[in-house]
Amino acid sequence: MLFKFFSASALSAIALLTQISTQTSHHGRRSRTYPLGDHKPVALQRRDVTQPEVVQLQSEYSQFKGWMTTFFASANASDPGVATLQVQFTAYDGWITNFFGQAGIASASAASIAPMTSKPPASVKSAPVSSPPPASASSASTSLSSPSGTASPLYANSTGPANVPVAGPTGTGSAGAVATFNAKASTNQAVYYGQTPQTADVALGTICEDPSVDIVVLAFLKTYFGPGGYPVLNLGAACGSDATTEAQAKGATGILNCPEVAGNITICQNKGKKVMLSLGGADGTTVFASEQQAVAFATTVWDIFGGGTSDVGRPFGNNKLDGFDIDTEQKNPAYYTNFTTALRQTFTQDPSKTYYISAAPQCPRPDASIPLDAMQEMDFVWVQFYNNGDCNVGESGFMASLTAWSGDLSAKGAGPQLYIGGPACETCGPHGFLEPTAVAPAIQAVHSTGLKNVGGMMLWDGSEAMLNTNGTGGKTYLQVVKAALT
Repeated sequence: MLFKFFSASALSAIALLTQISTQTSHHGRRSRTYPLGDHKPVALQRRDVTQPEVVQLQSEYSQFKGWMTTFFASANASDPGVATLQVQFTAYDGWITNFFGQAGIASASAASIAPMTSKPPASVKSAPVSSPPPASASSASTSLSSPSGTASPLYANSTGPANVPVAGPTGTGSAGAVATFNAKASTNQAVYYGQTPQTADVALGTICEDPSVDIVVLAFLKTYFGPGGYPVLNLGAACGSDATTEAQAKGATGILNCPEVAGNITICQNKGKKVMLSLGGADGTTVFASEQQAVAFATTVWDIFGGGTSDVGRPFGNNKLDGFDIDTEQKNPAYYTNFTTALRQTFTQDPSKTYYISAAPQCPRPDASIPLDAMQEMDFVWVQFYNNGDCNVGESGFMASLTAWSGDLSAKGAGPQLYIGGPACETCGPHGFLEPTAVAPAIQAVHSTGLKNVGGMMLWDGSEAMLNTNGTGGKTYLQVVKAALT
């Protein structure tokens, strides 16, 4: 156990934090343990963590981190055990660093010190690192429609994430490798994350460890103007905690506190993967009443999730997402061009990184919800070539639809990269799933057209694709698609 490194005094603080962070519930099919920050501690489990305990822990953790850094530098990064340990240590380091950042007071209850809304915390997932306990279950579900246009289970009553990292098949690449993202590549793979049943079994960070994935789109910010006039975040089983403290004070109960997702975002971005937030979903409430409202909302999402600052808290702490995806499906495109232009303008406030905008229109043209002139100003457009009849991938009208979309998006210049959107499993959407043996021929046919703006493929969704090994020859569906793209 790695905590043998710490003294009794430091362990006292760790033990208290661990105790406070855990409670057992029976939502859904299995019991689960909630990581720190996901569930409010009960009063009888509180006591003060003293400043000497915090100082002692901080001193010893600094030495411990140095020791672990040296170990990883000399270890074989391709060893699965080392790779897993490195992911776990990275997550724990984010969690405990956040704890130290909030513990700078003489004496405070551990409940108030526990990470809530600042730097991105994360719980470590399995036994090799003793840490805030893991979570492993799914919760009672209702339904939220996805980009597939069909109902996907939504774990609306979940009080914490239920994702446990799963080991990928042999040959998925080194966990220590950092990807170089090329926004103009034709071989990128984008996946949604957050609303399917398998979200409970696959952590966001685990998906990002797979070299097959380039972009992850969190689903969804489903309501633009909810309680308190603020948006409502719903990531299904990935985050079911209460709103941030600041949000609750303003009645903005849809601004959730998602510390575990925050820690996993850090893992993703450290791997060079882009993490975006999707706005909408098939049953989202995503209509603008005026140009002024659309422009103001661009600032709102920038402040809460991008490079701005927010007085209602930030669900992912100090993490700055890499962009925003528009998946409105309400057949009311009014003011979305104004919104897109205003959102792009907010990006100029933070020149430290590149931000992106994407959209997920249906394949019938023109899309009834997202205006073409807005999409022409975006970076990526992953068209839903599924659940849409003749233009579905694999159907007789697919190639004609793809070619027409390519022309539409590039009519004013280079335009965005065009992605082929498809389901990741047979049950992920009623129509349009490509069997593993059909993936390579379909993508080869696309490449043979010579279309210059094809960017890759989008899947609904990543967790389903990672666990789908049916007929794949021992690979995951993610790997099958990536191999075909490259």
